[in-house]
Parts: sequence; C-alpha cells; structure tokens
Amino acid sequence: MGGAGGHGRGIGVALSVGTDWVTAASSAPALVFVVPAFDPFVIVSLGLPLFIVTMAGQNVPGFVVLSTFGYQPSPRAILVGSGLATAAGSVFGAHGINLAAITAALMASPEAHPDRSKRWIATASSGAAYFVLGLGAGYAGALVAASPPILITAVAGLALLGALVTSITGALEEERHRLVAVATFLVTAWGISVLGIGSAFWGLLLGGAVMLWLGWGPYRRA
Repeated sequence: MGGAGGHGRGIGVALSVGTDWVTAASSAPALVFVVPAFDPFVIVSLGLPLFIVTMAGQNVPGFVVLSTFGYQPSPRAILVGSGLATAAGSVFGAHGINLAAITAALMASPEAHPDRSKRWIATASSGAAYFVLGLGAGYAGALVAASPPILITAVAGLALLGALVTSITGALEEERHRLVAVATFLVTAWGISVLGIGSAFWGLLLGGAVMLWLGWGPYRRA
C-alpha cells in the first residue's frame, strides 16, 4: 500500500513538471570534495541530537535484532567501523553510516535464507540494488529542482505522515512518559533557536529536564 502510494506520488510529480528536467540531469554522479568545517554550534544543535537519535533508534535496536537471530557481533568493532566509514564518506557529502533496525531485521531473519550462513547474500544483493539506484540520484535531484516547492512540500508531508503517526503513537504509549514526549515534541517542532543552537537540542534538553523533574515526584512511585 505504502509503496504503491509512493510510486503514485512520484509519477504525479513527474507529470506536473514535464520532461525538460531530464536533459538537465547528469547520468553519471560525480564525487565532489567538501572541505570539513568544525562549528561548535552545529555540533551541539545538530550533531548531538542526531547522534542520540541514531544510537537509540537504529544502532541499539539493530544490535538487539541481530542478537535475536543468533548473531553476536562486536559492538565496538561495528561502531568504530561505521564511525570511520562515516568520517571518510562525509568529505564527499555522504550521510552517516549506522546499523538499520528494519533492514537488519529483514536481512538477518529466516525470510532472507533458511540457512543462517547464507543470509549475507540478501545483504549483498540489496547493497548492489542500492548502488544502482544511487546512479539515478542526478535524475532524482533534477526532478525535485524542477518541481514547484509547494508540490514537493505536499509530497514529502504525505510520505512522512505514516512515520509521524507511528512515532507519536509509540512516544505516547507509556502514560508516565507522555508529558516528557509531548514537551520534547513541542519544543522541537517550534523551531526555536537560542545562541545559534537549533530546536532539536533544546527539545532533548527540556525533555531530559522534565523526565528528571518527574522522577522525584509521583511519576517515580508509579
């Protein structure tokens, strides 16, 4: 259902902008070196929240999934390896590399292959498919650039609607953590920036403060 809807939205965007964007795209992506720049405010406002979210939402669940299916990887080796790969790819504009909870569940489960020693085939084939799809990044970027901003905003909003509902439902599932989740969400969504530090950091900071405050009250006894 979700895949069909995503394909439909992509076709709708392509039909709305015509075919001129095809000639503007390059079929061969190019690596562009990006000079690293260290900004303490960016590290605090963006890097720290992303680190917490990545560890709590991807790496930790990824290790749990692998352990569930009988794999016992070394956390230190994986974290150090993914960190070095992230540092190497970042100078070319690549995003962070980390364990993926959902992808790990797909590749490590018996659905990938009944024989646990042969499940790497699913991982390798998926990586190859991602590589082929990445070669079309130029066309995807050209399509987005040629589309009206309001249309891209609407399509992105519809694509994230399911994830938003799932996230809010999970955050409000436990009654004693609802106030913390709501406070964190409101501050982050507000978009406030203090001392050049973005709202993601202040949302996490306020959420942690509220959690500590409630820990000494009736919520702790509950």
